[in-house]
Amino acid sequence: MKGMLVACTLALLCQLTAAGIGEICCPSGWERYEDSCYYFNTVKKNWVDAQKACKDMYPEANLVEIGDSGENSFLKGKLQALNFDQTWTGANDAFEEGTFRWIGSFDPLTFTSWKSGEPNDSHNDEDCGTIWKAAGYKWNDGICATLMTSICEM
Repeated sequence: MKGMLVACTLALLCQLTAAGIGEICCPSGWERYEDSCYYFNTVKKNWVDAQKACKDMYPEANLVEIGDSGENSFLKGKLQALNFDQTWTGANDAFEEGTFRWIGSFDPLTFTSWKSGEPNDSHNDEDCGTIWKAAGYKWNDGICATLMTSICEM
């Protein structure tokens, strides 16, 4: 409980300070890009548990929702620097096969960076979006039960 109180106090101070200077302030361990904060989670989890880990840190956090090429390039650079292999994003088509939506907003994807031939729902079992090092950090649809690193955004 004490740790949560400290985190909330720091977050409030961060917001109050940022409000005074017009900038976004991210919690410790999170990285800022434009109007969002990102957490690059090194603990490998399945897609559902990765989303839960985001929510457990901050209720407003979700697996990353990539809106444009600038954000995608930022994430690619961070993943390269961290040498992440396969990384969960917030994209999934579990509700309607072939229609990927973001878990946080439930909006359909408007920007994509799929690897050629993806998404392909290989073996009728790939419903969750990843960024894949072996594909030059292009996107892939993966098996949601696979353990991978992840990116949270808020």
